[in-house]
Amino acid sequence: MAFVRSALIYSVIPLHTLSPSAISKLRKVQNRALRYITNTRWTDFATAKSLHESTNIPPINILLHEHAKKIWSNLLTIDIHQYNSLTLPPGLINKQHHRFKSSKLHALAPAPQPRYL
Repeated sequence: MAFVRSALIYSVIPLHTLSPSAISKLRKVQNRALRYITNTRWTDFATAKSLHESTNIPPINILLHEHAKKIWSNLLTIDIHQYNSLTLPPGLINKQHHRFKSSKLHALAPAPQPRYL
């Protein structure tokens, strides 16, 4: 699972801002990998939530949020100049493109609800 998950979240900052439908595609890949790893067939009627709980692997949307939050906080503590150059001035926050949300704003928001399907 580590190989599949690392490939899924390699570029966490752009992935963190994806639409819900795009996150759903990543979630389906993760769920298929969990079924393969646990040797669970579709006829076993195991829910995605039970697969995540039995393997102790968080849903992809939670994982992306945690990694993005960690990256932004590390950047703030390690290199304040780079952090400041990547963040928008306060007056421009409302003028962002509606399809390309700020990863920093997503990371600073409360954790999303876990989605399994």
